[in-house]
Amino acid sequence: MKKSGIGGVLLLALTLITGLSILYWRDVGERLMTASASVNGTEYPIYSVECRDPRIALSFQVKGSNENLRKIEKVLEKNQVKATFFVDGAWAKAYPEDVRNLIEGGHDLGSSGKEYREMTALSQRACRNQIRQLHESIREKFGYEMELFSLPYGRYDNRVIQSIYACGYYPVCWSVDTMDWKNYGKQDIISRVTEYEDLKNGAIIRWNTNGKYTVEALEQVLKILREKGYEVVPVSRLIYRENFYMDSSGRQFAKE
Repeated sequence: MKKSGIGGVLLLALTLITGLSILYWRDVGERLMTASASVNGTEYPIYSVECRDPRIALSFQVKGSNENLRKIEKVLEKNQVKATFFVDGAWAKAYPEDVRNLIEGGHDLGSSGKEYREMTALSQRACRNQIRQLHESIREKFGYEMELFSLPYGRYDNRVIQSIYACGYYPVCWSVDTMDWKNYGKQDIISRVTEYEDLKNGAIIRWNTNGKYTVEALEQVLKILREKGYEVVPVSRLIYRENFYMDSSGRQFAKE
């Protein structure tokens, strides 16, 4: 085949792939945007969920090396608990086997974007690229479709939330913060979680995998949560995916 013919075939293939990709993202975005809701014109991420069952979700922002992460996985496995782990592109590239272990271990894998950056400083196009590029990389390498996005630094505006939904993702924050990254000690983490007034059905508890006392505190927190009657689940088992609305605290409600 002549070079011009090969070039034409490659161009056609690239055009088809690009077209299919655009249609894919448009489809998933439109499906989720119909389910999202704003409060007085302001879009909110999911901080917690209104639910009758005593369920609480654990989310971990994955940072640093994989040493602490593996210890956390062992604690969760010992307690038969699944959680949600949010990774960025750099971490996923550095520790592909750990990404695979999380997926194969039955945990949620969520996104913090290709780069861990404050999304409000980016254009809508840049926001979407941050999400889509990591999504496609994870899908290609691991065959896993992510659907949860944790907002870097917890910062957002309407453009950011709309961009997340447009990419087929659900924006997730937290209602209980362990503040474990401050390294105040094991007991400080335990108290912040188990004595906090917002620890109730539908709470989302935020952890960081690189906290000095995270592993020690996690074991005790899980024990206390069980004693309080809570089932600990990943975020994917807590949120509503359709027919929901939000209030101004970021609590998600099912439409009756």
